[in-house]
Amino acid sequence: MAPPLKPLGMPGVPAGVATGAVARPPAAGNFDAEYAAVFAPRTHTFETVNFRTPASAANRAAGVVPLRRGDVQRVGLLATGLAMALGVGAALLAFAVDQGVRGGYAIVYRVTGAVLGGGTGGDAGGASAARTAAGAAVFAALNVGAVAAAASLVVFVAPPGSGSGIPELKSYLNGVRVPGFLRARTLVVKATGVVAAIAGGLVIGKQGPMIHAVAILAAGLSQGASGSLGARVRGARAARMLAPLRTEGWKRDFTTIGAATGVAVAFGAPLGAWVWVYEDAATHWSWTVGLLALTASLVGGALVGLLNRLARGVTGGLVSTSLVGVGKLTVAGGSALIGGRVGTH
Repeated sequence: MAPPLKPLGMPGVPAGVATGAVARPPAAGNFDAEYAAVFAPRTHTFETVNFRTPASAANRAAGVVPLRRGDVQRVGLLATGLAMALGVGAALLAFAVDQGVRGGYAIVYRVTGAVLGGGTGGDAGGASAARTAAGAAVFAALNVGAVAAAASLVVFVAPPGSGSGIPELKSYLNGVRVPGFLRARTLVVKATGVVAAIAGGLVIGKQGPMIHAVAILAAGLSQGASGSLGARVRGARAARMLAPLRTEGWKRDFTTIGAATGVAVAFGAPLGAWVWVYEDAATHWSWTVGLLALTASLVGGALVGLLNRLARGVTGGLVSTSLVGVGKLTVAGGSALIGGRVGTH
């Protein structure tokens, strides 16, 4: 009788743990594979991701599958804490992007105004034709330079940072492993690129980039690791705490949570973000994922609103009072009741 097959090992994964359950430890990455996946997808062979975590004896022994009630509660508390930390991190990232765009605009218009002879953007009506031409040339050069810098970061540093990132997000959540999609350097390129592109005059929004960037942040936070930075939370106690979350299933769930939080901090609309990720992005949904996504979105939306108000010198509350209106709520509630009644016939 042949001996039973043993689960295959994986670098950085405890012996005996099934590889289908545990998320891959971050590696240095392969730029050629990332480039091919984005710019020449027909030449790249995509891999699939197994999100199922088997409740095998090996996984139970390694702590990947919590069985006792206390262990399940500890995992829930840890996930809640990480969701709140994600909201804080996402708010800081969104605030940095907003301020970066404002700073980029200020540089472009101050430099152009100085060339036109208006100091910091004063009246250029009296400027000579030569000054006007020089100002137009400088304005165009600054815009082209900013956009070229953003494009260069994508082409030469992190190809997965191109575009909105939403198609790649949906591909990953559907089980397709996209090379470099969740790397820290992709986050840096995404955030820096959107600042440079908007400051360079491109008419683009920040919803997609913020969704992608915060999804990367969420995935790395849940795993306590980053391949691009060469960092990984280690130690026996930390390993035991993070073991249940270091699975492909939890990594997918936190990526979903990050996508919702990205929308929340981009628009300051946590409830809309929660509905969007449930309707449009998530491929797996549970009560736990829904609560964690709502928690992270509420924390992120409230904090980024506060930071932006403080940056503008406005104090006195977390949100604008114009967001609260009983009259609007009455009209909306009445419309909902009428629509629901009509829809039942």
